[in-house]
Amino acid sequence: LMKLKKIHNTKKKAGGNKTESVVSALTPGLCFDFHPTDSSIYLVGTWEGLIHKCSCSNSQQFLETYRKHFCPVNCITWCPLSPDVFLSCSSDWTIQLWKRDHLNPVLGFTSNQRAVYDIKWFPKWATVFGAVNEGQLEIWDLNSSM
Repeated sequence: LMKLKKIHNTKKKAGGNKTESVVSALTPGLCFDFHPTDSSIYLVGTWEGLIHKCSCSNSQQFLETYRKHFCPVNCITWCPLSPDVFLSCSSDWTIQLWKRDHLNPVLGFTSNQRAVYDIKWFPKWATVFGAVNEGQLEIWDLNSSM
């Protein structure tokens, strides 16, 4: 698979216009999920709040990076009935609904002011999912929650 490298920023070298990238230690990947129909594609959620789409055939770079969470991404799950859709949840109290080829979430949901630790799709309906936060299970139905 892939090593996740964290790049802090770029800085100018003293006395010149050239810049250098400052690379720190590896950033932790907290969760991952393989695509339901293309097992060479997977998503990784990071401590930084980023989601990287990766390929088993390319371990040198990410295919895409999804940015919305500002705390660690605790869980990612592809929808088993709609393979272009996935959910992410984070310690920032949010759940994000994404489309595979869109870098911004389609919908965002806020939990009860608690970190969201896990999410799972209902296996028979593509509009229902469950989320677990600190001591509570939330059931979301996109047909009635909208």
